[in-house]
Amino acid sequence: MAAGLQHYVFNESYREFFAEDNPELAAYDRVQNTFSKNDSVYFTVTPPGGDVFSRDSLEAIAMLTEGGWSLPFALRVDSITNFQHTRASEDDILVGPLVEDPASATDDELAAAREIALNEPFLRDRLVNRAGTVAGVNVTIYLPEKEPGEAIPIVMKARELRDQVEAAYPGVEIGLTGIVPLNHAFLEATFHDARTIVPVMALLILGTIFWLLRSSLLMLATAIVVSIAAIGGIGTISWAGISLSGPASPAPVMIMTLAVADCVHILVSMLYFMRQGHTQKAAIVESLRINFTPVFLTSLTTCIGFLSMNINSVPPIAALGNITATGVAIAYIYAITFLPALVAILPIRKNLLSEDRSTRAAMLRLAEWVLQWRRPIFWCSIVLSLVMGLGTFLIPINNQFVDWFDHTIPIRQDTDYAMEQLSGIYQLTYVLESGQPDGAADPEYLANLDKFCEWVVTLPEVNHASSVADIMKRLNRSFHNDDPAFYKIPESRELAAQYLLVYEISLPQGLDLTTQINLDKSATRVDVTVRNLRSEDILRVMDEITAWQQDNLPEVMRSNAYGPAVMFAHISTKMMANLWMSSPLALLLVSLTLVFALRSLKLGVLSIVPNLMPLLMAFGMWGLLRWDMNFSMSGIVAMGLGIVVDDTVHFMSKYLRARRHQGLGPEDAVRYAFGSVGKAMWVTSFVLASGFLVNTLSSFQFTFNMGFMTAMVIVFALAGDLLFLPTLMLAADKGEGTRTLADVDREEQNLLEQEEELVSDV
Repeated sequence: MAAGLQHYVFNESYREFFAEDNPELAAYDRVQNTFSKNDSVYFTVTPPGGDVFSRDSLEAIAMLTEGGWSLPFALRVDSITNFQHTRASEDDILVGPLVEDPASATDDELAAAREIALNEPFLRDRLVNRAGTVAGVNVTIYLPEKEPGEAIPIVMKARELRDQVEAAYPGVEIGLTGIVPLNHAFLEATFHDARTIVPVMALLILGTIFWLLRSSLLMLATAIVVSIAAIGGIGTISWAGISLSGPASPAPVMIMTLAVADCVHILVSMLYFMRQGHTQKAAIVESLRINFTPVFLTSLTTCIGFLSMNINSVPPIAALGNITATGVAIAYIYAITFLPALVAILPIRKNLLSEDRSTRAAMLRLAEWVLQWRRPIFWCSIVLSLVMGLGTFLIPINNQFVDWFDHTIPIRQDTDYAMEQLSGIYQLTYVLESGQPDGAADPEYLANLDKFCEWVVTLPEVNHASSVADIMKRLNRSFHNDDPAFYKIPESRELAAQYLLVYEISLPQGLDLTTQINLDKSATRVDVTVRNLRSEDILRVMDEITAWQQDNLPEVMRSNAYGPAVMFAHISTKMMANLWMSSPLALLLVSLTLVFALRSLKLGVLSIVPNLMPLLMAFGMWGLLRWDMNFSMSGIVAMGLGIVVDDTVHFMSKYLRARRHQGLGPEDAVRYAFGSVGKAMWVTSFVLASGFLVNTLSSFQFTFNMGFMTAMVIVFALAGDLLFLPTLMLAADKGEGTRTLADVDREEQNLLEQEEELVSDV
């Protein structure tokens, strides 16, 4: 299985978040194939004196512009220095860079460039801010599809260029953002987490096991099983040719965490039986006998929970579920085969067998307290879970991928700065059709196009929008000797077509209009740049734009929005739909499993309540904290059901063992369950919660959310299984017992004495 790691592939592209048949992705691909790719590397330039149009600042921008062409897969570079400005010269129209050579430009020429740039719709709020204090250089990249790792040389070259410019012009600060660097940031953050979270988790597991078992050999045995499970899970998936991405990165930590629980139950029970006088091998056999079914059930239900994450429109979340489910299955197999075989040949020190009477006594005292206050505990638990559950209606949904990075990450800082000072990376792309070839030169079409852009920039959520209509107005003015009165749409279609032809012929290679006009000039593209909005706000803005189009544009010109921001916004609505599909399925499968395993329809149905309560309370707490919910949490309900059922299964199996095989009454069965499995429950819950809390060290917001939310679910589940579940069992089970717990203890003591006498005789 480990050999599969040679096929390990990490895909950093945002496209990995969408299935191949995703309709928004398919539509965006059609737009990019019609016009051009829109992936980018975006530099922000902040001069020390706060004046972008100083000679040194423009020289730095020019150096970035020239260097941008050398980036791998660069298609186009746009900046205020190479902006193709049109101006009249007697009877000719000149098209050329706004600032061709900053070093030799006069002060008047620099002042004129400033005036033009700050009034040019294509530049203002996109490549220079209104105050003229921050500028941008945008490099359009053709990023190959299905080619993992292609962003690495691009980002490395971009960083090298940034460092060269900052070294050449001290005091100039260069920021780096854009789709391509953000894609690469997923890869860097994942490997950062692998270097930090996995070692911390390993130390936590080893420390907990050593503290619990007081044995370095048993700690080593557990570590081997945990490592095999984690490596096997990723290796097996890699053999299958499944590429991984950022959301799947927590899988190793999750597998390690869940694998520990199986080992703890088996080893704790083994030590318990050895303390009762069993030989080492006999104790192992007895531990497997009583834990085989509970451990199998907990592993099965956990796998069900994670596999139900496949009912998700986000492939990385499905991959996370598949990897973890595979690791959990491997952990179970090795926990019941390899672990007992290994422990059987290890020398167990005698001092490990001293019984931890204080812990068992504490569990029995807790049992007595629960029995005494059963009714208040029962009703308070129900009321508290329902009240906290109301907080689920307050959870805001947000899937904007910039927000997935912590504020300490440089790419997040540079992106926030770019969105604050200039444009943003969130664009709504609209393709407005004219309905006929060369229709882009039709004055009526251009007038509607201009009206659309003028209206959309009035929205408070919009940073920038420009169109071919702005170019036409500029050309019309230039062809009329730069008379401001002619800064308007040409009146004649033939004249507009002539303007467009002359302008295209004059443009240098790489700066043509293919990004804005399609091949037969029947449609144009408008990129509306919005602020850093929540997914629900982006959907609201899109609806507002759609409503305006229906009222103000001819039907042929109306367009849907396209682009990554649109795709991520739509994930939010699909996320809730998937949540309502995967969660009931996981609940049904888990409940059916418990019905067959416990051989009781009533207990199987009753187990639903203590398993749903911690999820309801955790999501309610999340809503009360007003924290965002992203798509990574769409699988938490299904995943949480698979995890929280573990303690429920162990408690109920011990309760039923006491009732069916030892003839104890309901109250004594509760005491027996507390005494036999209580310690293992809180220890495994501690390990699980701690393991998932380790994910909060991640720089990924979705990893943080998943870790923190799951830890809350586990803590609430432990409280419910130790407090609410016993009261529920007592309320549902009214039968009488034939023996008491004292009778069972005396019988076990007599059997132990007989065994000791037999050993002595031998």
